Amino acid sequence: MFMVTDQLSLARPKSLWQHSTMIEFRTLPDDHPDLAHSPLLRAALLTLRYAQEHGAIGLTKTKAFKRVFVHWAVENRGGRRNSDQLLRWIA
Repeated sequence: MFMVTDQLSLARPKSLWQHSTMIEFRTLPDDHPDLAHSPLLRAALLTLRYAQEHGAIGLTKTKAFKRVFVHWAVENRGGRRNSDQLLRWIA
């Protein structure tokens, strides 16, 4: 798709990735209420808690998490989906 910018030239509209301005990120304090709703933060804290309690997270030869950790994570994540269904889906 082209658009006319003046009578002499045609220009392609800029895509989302071509804009010269970046999104400004806000730094949130550690006790900000929005962080309680972040699935990424909850998963990171859960993973760090496991590593702290067990010393390390075991990896397979292909560098995937070992099943022991995966089962522990599913049981301790406190999500909406039934843990048994999720374990069957993972396995």
